[in-house]
Amino acid sequence: MKNWKMTLLAVAAAACLLILTAGCGGDDNTAAETEKAASAEAATEVAVHDCDGGCGMTDVAVDKMTVVDGKYYCAGCAKKAEGEDHSGHDHK
Repeated sequence: MKNWKMTLLAVAAAACLLILTAGCGGDDNTAAETEKAASAEAATEVAVHDCDGGCGMTDVAVDKMTVVDGKYYCAGCAKKAEGEDHSGHDHK
């Protein structure tokens, strides 16, 4: 009766060892998936800019801003900037 208990214990130990060592293997798929995740994260980063209108808004997504005379403005400041008359100034 002792033989089957020892055999069962040896098989259980071997199975545990196999499971533990199989989880530690580093294959190329894991590295590729990590690289894809990093590139996807970089692709989701949004270009930002501060509002040049003096309102204090910072890090506004560029696609939410309006460019007037080469400067970036938020929606509120863009209305003011578009209505400005630059004829008496030395800039455009």
